Amino acid sequence: MASIRKDGFPLASVCIPVFNGERFLLEALESVRNQTYPNLELIISDDQSNDRSIELIKNFLFDFSCEKIFLNNNLY
Repeated sequence: MASIRKDGFPLASVCIPVFNGERFLLEALESVRNQTYPNLELIISDDQSNDRSIELIKNFLFDFSCEKIFLNNNLY
């Protein structure tokens, strides 16, 4: 059953799988930031990238907040 919060809006999950996605990652993250839907959770799963993906994700999450943010263990 979906979580209902924020004025009755169901929780929507945005999932971003990453493997060396530096080239397009900021565009995907900014797209999430620009959403107007009020009840989002962000799930980022990195598969041991060896480019700047992790750095970009950490910088993005520093000043971004949403209902929930899930990160897999490879990010830290």
